[in-house]
Amino acid sequence: MTIYKELFRIPGAAGFSLAGIIARFPMSMSNLAIIMMISLMFSDYSLAGRLSAVGAVSFALAVPQISRYVDRYGQARIMYPCIIMSGIALFALVAAVLHRQPHWVLYVLTALTAALSGSVGALVRARWVYVLKDHEPGRLQSAFALEATFDEVIFIIGPLIATVLCTSIHPVAGIMAAGIISLVGSTLFFCQRITEPVPSKKLTEVPHNSGFLLANATMVVLMIVYSLMGAMFGALDVVTVAFAEESGWPGGTGVLLAALALGSLIAGVIYGSRTWVWSLPQLYILGVTVLCVGGACLLFATGFWTFAVLMFITGTAFAPTATNIMTMVSRAVPQTNLTEAIAWMSTAISIGSSVGAAVAGDLISRHQSFGGLVAVAVCCAVTLVAAVITLPFLSKTQANIILK
Repeated sequence: MTIYKELFRIPGAAGFSLAGIIARFPMSMSNLAIIMMISLMFSDYSLAGRLSAVGAVSFALAVPQISRYVDRYGQARIMYPCIIMSGIALFALVAAVLHRQPHWVLYVLTALTAALSGSVGALVRARWVYVLKDHEPGRLQSAFALEATFDEVIFIIGPLIATVLCTSIHPVAGIMAAGIISLVGSTLFFCQRITEPVPSKKLTEVPHNSGFLLANATMVVLMIVYSLMGAMFGALDVVTVAFAEESGWPGGTGVLLAALALGSLIAGVIYGSRTWVWSLPQLYILGVTVLCVGGACLLFATGFWTFAVLMFITGTAFAPTATNIMTMVSRAVPQTNLTEAIAWMSTAISIGSSVGAAVAGDLISRHQSFGGLVAVAVCCAVTLVAAVITLPFLSKTQANIILK
């Protein structure tokens, strides 16, 4: 844990990192809380699913655009008002549900809530890049691994809290809690100005290539691979539910998903605490290979606990691989565009996840969980092929970065 202690000794680092955990905690609660609120209040799973899709699309489209202004004018100046407006839209959504307003009202308010929520994870990682700009590259890798680990903790605890609140207190309690946590965490995060990256508007010199990020070949390559990884995990989320039900233990879905998250959490902590002499592309292709082989092997699971073990193994590759991808992104784009770049990666994995879940759901309805596992295996194969094909390009652009 020596490396993590050194990271938190950096002035302001512990404060913004811990505040960032609180501020992005709702990302693991909101979608599930909205689905449960609608299904419990209206008994309409179709409406719940459509609202979930509207929120996902709104987030994917809006976050990179907002992040571009964050890079230019500053995190607190742009994102804090956005999150406050997102909170207002969320509480208005709750009021609309309680008063049984028309469905179009729910769609509009859900879209506003998601679109204005921003990517707090991107803001946190941009701060790490800023405070570590004078440190060796391996420290940034450790910081990104730490944040990936925090994400796993959030996604283990958040859904549990949302479920308990919605089922034990009131159907709207989960989404209300998410809104309150978001406002409190964001206030704690944005009041810490010493670690906020300097907006590009205030810089006397801005890199000449700080324009359209999707013209950056490295960004495009990594977004493609990340979206394919998202498709794999989106399909896996759906097939896990079906496999648990077919195994005679519907409640075991949480156990299987926890195994995946636990594997990622443990691997993230260990990965970030080590120093590496391999180049980023070497670490990246190793992680993608383990991830894809593990995911494909789920097709051969013979029972519930075999599936759980394979989920754990697959999970061990996710946090390190996500860490490597984010590190390569941070080295491939101008620092004046970093928040937008990380936001584009969130958009890529979000879109991929939506597509993977939709395809797997269709196959499961026709061929039970086996059809969904075939979808997962195909996603794994395509992801690995894409990573291998693009590896020579990444090796040219990233091989000079040695994590030691």
